Amino acid sequence: MTLRDDLDRWFDRFMSEAWNPQGIAERWMPGADVQETNDEVMVTVDVPGLDPDELHLSTSGRQLIVRGERAEERGGERRYESFVRSVLLPPGLDLDNADARVRNGVLTVRFPKTDARDGSRRIPVRT
Repeated sequence: MTLRDDLDRWFDRFMSEAWNPQGIAERWMPGADVQETNDEVMVTVDVPGLDPDELHLSTSGRQLIVRGERAEERGGERRYESFVRSVLLPPGLDLDNADARVRNGVLTVRFPKTDARDGSRRIPVRT
């Protein structure tokens, strides 16, 4: 019975959040793109209407985690929209020297490449 009770509670919560008529907390998932050049990896995320202070960026392992939240008035109701977007980064990036900017609703994060790859080292061969 406990499992069934847990599933019933989960389903009730899911339905009440998914069909909330006031739209108090909605989730949205912005588009993201990763491009790589010889010198850097660039991640772009669509964040229309968000200011830099409404974004939180962090890295965990080889993941870039982008969080955002915005509040907006619609029809006399205040709505909150939030998202969490995770992007897997390739190895060999200098995560400490990332550069992030927002312009025209697009977040651009640039990671310079390093010579060494994570967990690997070049071994010289001698004669």
